[in-house]
Amino acid sequence: MVSGQRVKAGLGTEYRQWQDAVNAAAATYPGYLGTELTPPTDERGEWTVIYRFETVQYLYDWLNSTTRH
Repeated sequence: MVSGQRVKAGLGTEYRQWQDAVNAAAATYPGYLGTELTPPTDERGEWTVIYRFETVQYLYDWLNSTTRH
């Protein structure tokens, strides 16, 4: 799954810390293979996160989890 998140200028460090915590929570779910976090490459300030799970069902389990919400 690929997700984009626009972050206000100057809050990149805080966002990265929050995203690292979300990634750590995702890592505890079955089927988790990894996460890639890419910082903005232009003035729009959009970070990109790629979640990888073994199956679509494992991904849905994470996306619909109370932990994530």
